[in-house]
Amino acid sequence: MWTLVRKDLVLNRRVLGLNLAFYLILLPAMASLDGSAPPAHYAGFAATACSILPLTLVAREDKFRTTRLTCSLPVTRDAVVNARYWGGGALALAGTALILAAGYLVPQTGFAARGDVGTALLVALLLLGLVQAVLLPFTIRFGMAGLMVFLAATQVLGIAVFLAVALAGLNPLRAAIGAIAGTLGAVRAAVGPPGLAAILVAGVILLNLASAALSRRLFRAREL
Repeated sequence: MWTLVRKDLVLNRRVLGLNLAFYLILLPAMASLDGSAPPAHYAGFAATACSILPLTLVAREDKFRTTRLTCSLPVTRDAVVNARYWGGGALALAGTALILAAGYLVPQTGFAARGDVGTALLVALLLLGLVQAVLLPFTIRFGMAGLMVFLAATQVLGIAVFLAVALAGLNPLRAAIGAIAGTLGAVRAAVGPPGLAAILVAGVILLNLASAALSRRLFRAREL
């Protein structure tokens, strides 16, 4: 599995390096322009940007039609999927940590004075895990086309929710968010902030394990 991870890093080193360098320049600069932005918001932007990196590996393989070549190697399809999750997750996490470190090292952002490192790391970890768990199965099974279809479907759903709010005064999204916030608040009051953080991280890990199991099943059924 780790041989596959190294293969992806070597073959895509230029694209990954350029993307990471772009984020390292852009995000600290944006945070410096808005001195009031909390570190957790910056961590969210960094995690969202870096969560695209693992998807880029799969999308480029689909674009250049090299998935068949990868599967011709002496590895199982399950190993290919595991490399996507473990290697891609490690890549996204390392990129996010590097961007966060850059943000805290740039004095103009003001992050060092606030010292809210724990919350920023938790937000980044949760976002990375959620994006990977939701988007990787579509990309692994259907390639770039599947990812585009999923993103288009979420946009259509967002438009439908907006129309429901504008025309009928319905806001199921706000109600759902309110219910989730209330539940999290109750759990936080019961177990404290560290306990809530541990529960959220455990939930994201379980979600990724379920996502990886689904991806392995989908990839075994994929015709190459």
